[in-house]
Amino acid sequence: MPFSELDIRRRFFILAKGKCECCSNKLVWENRDRGLDGAWHAHHVIPANANPDDTVFNMAILCINEPDNCHANQAHGGKLNEIQPKTKWKYKNNYYMQMIQNNIK
Repeated sequence: MPFSELDIRRRFFILAKGKCECCSNKLVWENRDRGLDGAWHAHHVIPANANPDDTVFNMAILCINEPDNCHANQAHGGKLNEIQPKTKWKYKNNYYMQMIQNNIK
């Protein structure tokens, strides 16, 4: 299932504060899933096909613009033959997964 619009707003404005949760680039709310400056995507931390909860705790707000493109680089394994930069994504990903497993909502 997709995330609810309310949960996406909560994640974007309150938890992520309008920034990519991986590289901290400033994002634009209106550019969700669009290839414009400040474009971003609400990403499932635990994949949607694994039947996770579709809540703010299984969501990460990630930029989708080059050169960073944290959604592709960090969340989906990165680009072919490219070493991925060390970011806080791994820490946050583990943190969110623990929250989900402990049913903290």
